[in-house]
Amino acid sequence: YLPCPCAAPSPDADAAAADPGSALAGIRVGGWRSVASMYFFKHLRHEVLLTPECFGPRLKNVIRRKLSDEVEGTCIQGIGYVVCVMDVEDENIGKGLVEYETGNASFMVTYGAILFRPFDKEVLDATVTSVNQLGFFCKAGPLQIFVSRHNMPGDMREGFNAATDMWVSQDGVVEVKRGCVVRLRIMGLAMEAAKITAVGNISDDFLGVIELP
Repeated sequence: YLPCPCAAPSPDADAAAADPGSALAGIRVGGWRSVASMYFFKHLRHEVLLTPECFGPRLKNVIRRKLSDEVEGTCIQGIGYVVCVMDVEDENIGKGLVEYETGNASFMVTYGAILFRPFDKEVLDATVTSVNQLGFFCKAGPLQIFVSRHNMPGDMREGFNAATDMWVSQDGVVEVKRGCVVRLRIMGLAMEAAKITAVGNISDDFLGVIELP
């Protein structure tokens, strides 16, 4: 993924990439820091717990498969969503520790993953999932974004049509409805333990509906 040409890197992204101790430091894609496109690579650690019937000559393959099942699609607080596990080397699978009460064994695994993490002020495309009189919700991958009517262009702020569940501009040319794709700017983020939510804005230049359903 490459950053949208109209998306300026956010102050948060710049600060993270400039910090030598940051996991995002020095990462660039085609002259852009990879955080500008919200996708980046990072090594993480995760504990995998296996029951005795999983033990055998293909133990490490079982660990890799269970690791992917457990972490892909989840949100790690302060880091972002795990899109996919990229590599798990044999030497990065720790020795198992047996639980004497159950016979289960736990393995600490270091793995490389592609992560999805948005930043304030970034521009991205999202698909509208629902519309109501207060605004509309849309999704960009796992990220849910709410756009209030106050963050729409001036000629749309009173244009909600309850009969068709859409926002319509005064001239009737622009319609925001379920299934259309909008280009928006992130105005705020809330990072919780299991998800990231955001509020967006489509009132700036070059933002708004870019594809109809």
